[in-house]
Amino acid sequence: MRVNRRKVNSNEKEITYTHIENGSPAVCFMFSGAGYTYEMPLFYYSTMVMLQNQYDVVHIHYAYDQDIFKHPLVDITKVIVNDINPVITEVLQNHEYQGTVFLGKSLGTIPIINGIMKSERFMKAKMILLTPLLKFDPIFDGLLSSIHSAHIVIF
Repeated sequence: MRVNRRKVNSNEKEITYTHIENGSPAVCFMFSGAGYTYEMPLFYYSTMVMLQNQYDVVHIHYAYDQDIFKHPLVDITKVIVNDINPVITEVLQNHEYQGTVFLGKSLGTIPIINGIMKSERFMKAKMILLTPLLKFDPIFDGLLSSIHSAHIVIF
């Protein structure tokens, strides 16, 4: 198993990510919540389960001020999607994965629901959403209008 921490430039911003590789034919991209890091229980155990089931894992390390929540959801989605897309592109260009999983918690579900799940590119990908955000109409509506299937855990 190899653990690599890499950087990619995104809109004049540097985004780091950790790529845990065990030679798997599938990858799981994980998107953290605001203040909820990959070392915390939901991500720690999700990472361990993915590795045990022969998935490579990518933790994308982004951070935003609380001010981001003052903006409309459309703008929040654009910011996060613009940060994560270069990481996804780099990882998928450098590896020939047969399967893809996207797992997000809270803030991390926003780019999945309103970005990735709207893309034809990831029609066969699996989506795991750990979120309390379905109480927000734009998130709920985005999920309802998606043609992707997803496993949703609401807490």
